[in-house]
Amino acid sequence: MDTGELIFWLTSTLAAAIISVVIAYVFSNAIKDLFAPWIVKFSRSGGKGINGRWIATFDYGDTELTEEIEISTFLGTVYGRVTATPEKSQKPQKVLRLRGEIADNHYFTGIWYHPIKTNRHHGAFQLLIDLNDKELDGQWLGFSKSQGRIRNGEWNWVR
Repeated sequence: MDTGELIFWLTSTLAAAIISVVIAYVFSNAIKDLFAPWIVKFSRSGGKGINGRWIATFDYGDTELTEEIEISTFLGTVYGRVTATPEKSQKPQKVLRLRGEIADNHYFTGIWYHPIKTNRHHGAFQLLIDLNDKELDGQWLGFSKSQGRIRNGEWNWVR
């Protein structure tokens, strides 16, 4: 191997490594979280699988709350956001985002969070997907910074 071939080989290897790092960074969770609101807003929700709008009811202490959540899938990751509360048909006061994955075509598992700095709530969830993709039933678990405690409850979604 002469010097020219060695330099070409080293340059090619270095370029491949740099490209790999850039691709890994672009598709990292931080970048996905940054673009999640736009991904959900502009992606196509054809009703296939769990994509689309859901009415989600959950227990929070002694209170049962209901929200409308829009779900979309991008690069294998499922994203969601609250679009309105059905009773008021308006933008929610608390912005909820969620991100997760479908496992074995039966389980929707992931994290949820409120990205507002003054309202630090975040946690995990697992929902069982019914055979007709019309209902999701499961549990949420989360930490409330204002209350300084972890809570959990039922989380049920219907189309």
